[in-house]
Amino acid sequence: MSTSTSTTTKGLDGCSDAPSSSTKSDIPIPKESTNKDEPKLTAFQLRQANRLADRMEGFHNHFRHLFRSIYKLADNYEEEDYNTREFISYADQLHQYLGLHHNIEEEYVFPVLAERMPEFRDEHPQSHRAIHDGLDRYEAYLDKCRKDPSKLDPAELKALMESFEQVLFKHLDEEVQSLRWDNIKKYWTLEELRNIPM
Repeated sequence: MSTSTSTTTKGLDGCSDAPSSSTKSDIPIPKESTNKDEPKLTAFQLRQANRLADRMEGFHNHFRHLFRSIYKLADNYEEEDYNTREFISYADQLHQYLGLHHNIEEEYVFPVLAERMPEFRDEHPQSHRAIHDGLDRYEAYLDKCRKDPSKLDPAELKALMESFEQVLFKHLDEEVQSLRWDNIKKYWTLEELRNIPM
């Protein structure tokens, strides 16, 4: 892997900086794994094998919490000492952070995994598009309310969230499952996984 000058990029959660010394073009694509009969992994090796899944699960838990928090807060944000503009700003974090997370995945993570794993060429990018169909409508509504906070209707906001809730939460689960060792070992060896950045 290239050891070029380090740059700083947003983390996959879209809200924390993470150092990166690689670009997509720097990441080597190993030859297809042919190790079909790997010995049982030690506990330490299993943690390494599930590193990508565990890291992704951490990001995804953030998005699950944020979605549920916004949905619950919509009905009583004033009781929690938010004014309408503050709540709209908080609700906008879902679009901002999830959008950035998906952009980073599609630019740096999916192209590497898709070299061998068909779900990162087809299923997961398609899920992103379905999620953003609803997420973009959600953001357009928030934009309207930002210009005129009196237009905010909690029931309408929640209905928009419900329109992409199922596809979002299904994707958050399935993407992590794709990265679990039980699945990813069909395509990559443990040593190769250590060279895939996240």
